[in-house]
Amino acid sequence: MTMIGPDVIKECSECSGHISMTGYLSYNSIGGMSYTDGKTEAPMLPEFYTAVRCPWCASVAWLDKYETFEEIRERLIGPLEANKRELEFKKLNLFKRMWVRMNNWYEKATSQPVVPPPSKRPEYLSWEDYEKLADSGLPPHREIYVRTYLWHGWNSARRRPTKDKPCWPLSAKEICNLESLYDLLDSDYWKTCLTKAEIKRELSQFDEAIELTDDLLIGNDEEVNREAVMQIRELAVK
Repeated sequence: MTMIGPDVIKECSECSGHISMTGYLSYNSIGGMSYTDGKTEAPMLPEFYTAVRCPWCASVAWLDKYETFEEIRERLIGPLEANKRELEFKKLNLFKRMWVRMNNWYEKATSQPVVPPPSKRPEYLSWEDYEKLADSGLPPHREIYVRTYLWHGWNSARRRPTKDKPCWPLSAKEICNLESLYDLLDSDYWKTCLTKAEIKRELSQFDEAIELTDDLLIGNDEEVNREAVMQIRELAVK
């Protein structure tokens, strides 16, 4: 089940305003559905946003690079105090170290900061915001996030096609987005290669999609999810 915890307070890198995000003690993907484009939907899996709009300065806030309030407080105690704590921790035996770690985790997960700073909830980006961001010259890892978000959003209407709601072809915007996303994915990691194969399949470039999946099946990488690879390959063959 999904368990809501105390808010996570982050600091905007542009204006230093504090943004409060919902914190989660636990969540999972039980009963969910995973799709070939990498999207997973599940009743107990919350939506996590990397980009929001700062409620203080209205800039696009990339939350993964912001410090939490706990990290800010830890930084402010200074290196000497932090080093002192580390030395005291090393003096403890194994069982006491485990107890300290468990106790610290529990306190952080179940209690609010002693003096939480004034904070506001973020504004979530609109679909138009994401479309503008995709062509705004972002760093590659940011652009990959935005274009993947758009890809999943456009595909959401195709998840469960019916006779009354058929799966329509890709629009010019979608094709452009997929081609740009493909060019950005330059990692040799098997999941990245699988994503590229799915992009080629959705662009109806089936021979290239099959070639990419065959490379994964022939390789010796033990981490490769062969079932997922075969699923995309079989769809490309059809």
